[in-house]
Amino acid sequence: MISASRSNAAQFGQAFVQRFGPPAYETLDKLLAISGRLHRLDELACNQGLTPMQVKRGARLELQAQEIIEEIKPGSVAYHQSDPRGWSLYLLSPDDVQAGKFNTAAGCQAPDDNGWDVSVYYHKGLGVPVR
Repeated sequence: MISASRSNAAQFGQAFVQRFGPPAYETLDKLLAISGRLHRLDELACNQGLTPMQVKRGARLELQAQEIIEEIKPGSVAYHQSDPRGWSLYLLSPDDVQAGKFNTAAGCQAPDDNGWDVSVYYHKGLGVPVR
C-alpha cells in the first residue's frame, strides 16, 4: 500500500510536469524537502515563535525555492504561505502570476504587498506537499 505522503508526492510530480515541464528528479525532491522544512518552521512560529536563526533559515529556504522554480521556468514564483494548517509552499507559473495581477477596476480582494490578488496563490498555484 502506498502511504499518503508518497501518493501526494506522486500527484505533485505529475501536476508539476504538466505545468512546468519535466524536471530532474532531484528538483522535485528538493522542492518537497523545502516545503517540509518551511512547514516545520511555520508550526514552530505558530506555537512558540522563531529565533532569529530560524527566521534566517526560512528566508533562505524561500530563496532556494524561488531560484529552483525560476531556473526551470523563468517568470515563475515560489510563494510561502505561513499558516501551518495548509501546505507551506505554492508554485505559480508565469501565466498564474499574470492572472494574479491585481486589477483595481474589478478587484474584489485587497492586494497583498506585491500588488497581487491573494486568492491566486491558492486557486491557481500548485501546492507542494510535505514529504
